[in-house]
Amino acid sequence: MLFKSTVLRLSVALIGVVSAIAVFWVGARFHWDDSTQVVIAVLIALGAVLVEMIISFDELKDGIETIYPALELSLEEQRSINKAIILCNDLKKKNDSPLSRIALAGFDKTLHILNQAISEGDFIYNDIFEANMITLSMLKPGQTFKGVSALIKPMYWKTGKAMIEYRKINYGQAQNGVRIERIFILNDDHDLDIMKEIMVDQAKNGISVYHVFKKNLADLKIYPDFSVVEDLNFGLVVHREEMLERVTATKNTETVAELSAQFDELKKRAEAFNLQ
Repeated sequence: MLFKSTVLRLSVALIGVVSAIAVFWVGARFHWDDSTQVVIAVLIALGAVLVEMIISFDELKDGIETIYPALELSLEEQRSINKAIILCNDLKKKNDSPLSRIALAGFDKTLHILNQAISEGDFIYNDIFEANMITLSMLKPGQTFKGVSALIKPMYWKTGKAMIEYRKINYGQAQNGVRIERIFILNDDHDLDIMKEIMVDQAKNGISVYHVFKKNLADLKIYPDFSVVEDLNFGLVVHREEMLERVTATKNTETVAELSAQFDELKKRAEAFNLQ
């Protein structure tokens, strides 16, 4: 970047000098008076100086942002980061407290997640609802969100602030033109009976709902719960059914392709929920 800006500045200076000299040559050829030639040459020189100043200010801005990267953030984000630094420093002063050490360990994990995200590596997020909610809220009309759900207790879909917000985003995005497909993996007819109300509610709000029984999947090796957005080459996957809150976020092309293939196979074996 420094090399490019130096070349640019030298080029501007050279063009300015050559142009100023050319003015006098052109003026002599066309018999311009001396004052006209001087005015034009001065204007060209001032233009070159102005361009040099703009380049210098841009370099200064880049230099300041390199030293103080927080300046690229909004004021609210800067306040949050400054507050996090202050809190970390205060916690380090209380190193004899388990609370402090646990909180600092959590902060280190957050940094790990940020590092993984910037390099597009997998990471674990301990809130399945929030992870799916953020992903779904990003989608635009025409894009598709495919989900396989092991949440087959109605209380999971009815109660809690997080679920209320998740339902709101699901239904809002479906009305906005985002295609949402959800397959529920059920144990038996009892599960189907108790989940019928949830399925009806989702189907009424524009979600394509399917269900399939585990007995029909005995020959398949599938993840117990996952979401996949092929348009973004992105997936959220739960590896163990007993730990549904721990979801792995991934942009790994092979994993996303595997999730897509699993969803397509499940959909072939599933039964579409019919409101009638």
